Amino acid sequence: MKTAVFYDLENISISGMKQGGYERMFAYLRQKIESSDIVGEIVLQKAYISKTQSIVPILAPILEKQNIDLIAVEPIVGQQRKKTNMVDFKLNVDVLSIINASCDIDTVVLASGDSDFGFMCQRLKEFGKKLLIISRFEITSGVMFKLCDDWISLRDCQVSPKLVTQIIESRISDDYSGKNFFEAFGSIVQSMESDTLIRRFMSEYGLPLIDFIDIFKRRIKQFPAHIDLGFARLSDFAEFMLISTKFKHMDDNIRYGNVKYFKHKQPLPHDRFASIILNMPQEYTRDKFLQYYDLLDEVDSIDELMIFIGFMKRNGVIKNNKLCNRRNFRAAIRKNLVSIMESAGIVLDKDILDMINKQL
Repeated sequence: MKTAVFYDLENISISGMKQGGYERMFAYLRQKIESSDIVGEIVLQKAYISKTQSIVPILAPILEKQNIDLIAVEPIVGQQRKKTNMVDFKLNVDVLSIINASCDIDTVVLASGDSDFGFMCQRLKEFGKKLLIISRFEITSGVMFKLCDDWISLRDCQVSPKLVTQIIESRISDDYSGKNFFEAFGSIVQSMESDTLIRRFMSEYGLPLIDFIDIFKRRIKQFPAHIDLGFARLSDFAEFMLISTKFKHMDDNIRYGNVKYFKHKQPLPHDRFASIILNMPQEYTRDKFLQYYDLLDEVDSIDELMIFIGFMKRNGVIKNNKLCNRRNFRAAIRKNLVSIMESAGIVLDKDILDMINKQL
């Protein structure tokens, strides 16, 4: 995967730095760029600035050491009052010309969030190229967020949940109307997980649980209440639906990434199990459905049984429901778990049996 990098020096605020500052900044930019999942071998780097800028003589040797070609743009006759635009025009033309002539470039990095590059970025996407934008959040156009495959902030910043939500929603456009609730929920999560930019925003900024769930509610008709699904709290529902993903509920926020305390590393069959709970007869209320042992017959793996036990614990059933504390009910769960483990060829030594008893 080959990558070409283009810097709009008029847009990334480099004026006023000392010489050592320029060297550190471009080294920092290179490190940031190489951290993106969509960036491969960097085969070309160009930086654009107006020729009238006084820092051009200072920048030239610094960028040469970084293998960056400095393009000092001189306004064409009659355009002296539009020096900045000339830099943008030149960069637009060069990028499209270079990419059109170099079919082996897979990713284009643009160090600018200026919406003047919107049409160019749109054409790059039509060419099938990946696009990384690196810029300051506060001056990055919403159009650029929608077009790019990944975005990196030039500096640390705080981004409001409202803006994170807007960016995510601008990148999820599939129609989920023909799918049932579980299929639609899974499809939306899959779309979010496959999007590099959404993963980055959810990893760095996250979303409050309510805002995260609202994204789904706006796309799934007849979104059921978590109480109707058998969950006492919205956070329990979110944790259950996201159990086979890397989206995790932490401190009333949903974030993306690995969580050390999360035990299950392999995807769990929670869609099927959730359907069992949702489609139970009405007499299976949250307070008494657990007296029916036949639900255990639907469980066919250790993972599903652990979900079942966790589901009961979160809703306070094991702790508060006297029927479920009776030995015969607990024995039925223990027998089912032991049967599954024996059929899987697991030797039930004392440590495993102690684990089962502790879990129950």
